[in-house]
Amino acid sequence: RDDEHVPEDVTRVIIHSSVRAIKEKAFEEYGQLRIVILNDGLEEIGYDAFSFCTSLRGIVIPNIVKRIELTAFHECTGMTDVTLGEGLEEIGIGAFRFCTSIQRIVIPNAVKKIKYQAFLCCSSLATVTLGDGLDEIGEATFYRCESLRSIAISDAVKTIEREAFKE
Repeated sequence: RDDEHVPEDVTRVIIHSSVRAIKEKAFEEYGQLRIVILNDGLEEIGYDAFSFCTSLRGIVIPNIVKRIELTAFHECTGMTDVTLGEGLEEIGIGAFRFCTSIQRIVIPNAVKKIKYQAFLCCSSLATVTLGDGLDEIGEATFYRCESLRSIAISDAVKTIEREAFKE
């Protein structure tokens, strides 16, 4: 229905506690969107859910979300703060690709896989803390992250794909 459409010039969104999933492309290209507050019961963030939200400043992923889907936050170039929930198990392909303002990321212990190009071209990313449960770092995960100076990789990591850290 047209009366349920969120205007594309919205600047702030609070996701109601009854919402369990933000489906694919729900807020794609909402260029004025600055603030998104996700509820603690949210379980799913679909592919391209917030891609090209260039004014989005930060996001807190609820603890119950197990996977951030393909390119969910792709090219959120204004985003500086990302907090990943403790229940997160997988960061999807290109999930934060071209988020050029993120400076720091902490990967929770429950994350087992960081997929292909998850943080590709995050040019301001300087600090990455990897959780103890991480098993796989995908191809080009931190490719072209020019500000990244050090990263500690635990012995739990079994697979580091090609060009995972190449500048």
